[in-house]
Amino acid sequence: MVRLLPQPICSCRTDFFNLGVIYILLLLYVIFQFKDSNAIAVSQISLAFGISCILNALWIVFWHYGRLPLSLLVMAGLLASLIYINIAIRDLPFGIIKTSFGIYLGWICIATIANVTEVLVSTGWNGFNISHETWTIIMIAVGALLVALTIYRIKNPFVGLAVVWAFLGIAIKRQQDYRTIFITAVISMVIIGGVTIWGFIRKSMV
Repeated sequence: MVRLLPQPICSCRTDFFNLGVIYILLLLYVIFQFKDSNAIAVSQISLAFGISCILNALWIVFWHYGRLPLSLLVMAGLLASLIYINIAIRDLPFGIIKTSFGIYLGWICIATIANVTEVLVSTGWNGFNISHETWTIIMIAVGALLVALTIYRIKNPFVGLAVVWAFLGIAIKRQQDYRTIFITAVISMVIIGGVTIWGFIRKSMV
């Protein structure tokens, strides 16, 4: 079986590093949310943030105990809550709020694709007799396209940073056994990297 990504909670160094960065940023958000300058933005997203925290905890439990369909349902809710938050803060200047939730959303976008893959494989789905390798390539490409559109729509290039890191993890993991996946991940990483840089330049010119 070819996994699109290592499991979000595993011994993979890139996963641990990215998750560590996300949790540190969220901790900083919790601390800095009490600044008066952040009051309006925080009031708009506080409920969604609380929901995302609950869903994150539930996802860990369901994933740990192998309840993959439930984990996917919870992941979809988490993704929706983060999309809502990022839309709400789209016009904010760069800062801890935009950074935290942008990187968080980028990582959850890729984790959702991985979660879908795990559920399909666990149900014995044969992928219309298309190889797992081909499906992985398709999902990486589709994921890259959706992320590029997301960066453009919500005006948050920090989304791309997490995705570039995730694609780097795929490339490192598959450079020896699946060269086509490795090449696809590298190309997607370069494309998202370019879109991310453009997003930062675009924001700085406004």
